[in-house]
Amino acid sequence: METVELGIVYFIIEVVIFLILLIIGDKIYGKIKNSSNQRLNKIKTYFPEEEKDTLIQLLYMVMMGLLFIDVCIK
Repeated sequence: METVELGIVYFIIEVVIFLILLIIGDKIYGKIKNSSNQRLNKIKTYFPEEEKDTLIQLLYMVMMGLLFIDVCIK
């Protein structure tokens, strides 16, 4: 029973951290969107499409690695 309670506590902590990061990201996005500097709104001028694809691939690799570690531990 103790492991179930511990799992619930960890899940609640993860949800709280996610919500905090979501609120922070929303505030930053709002400030960037409402800023007078229009260069920040044109992300493709300084962040090419290839870099975005590379970061997405890296994110997927990290997610697969974490899933593999999670499955192997259990």
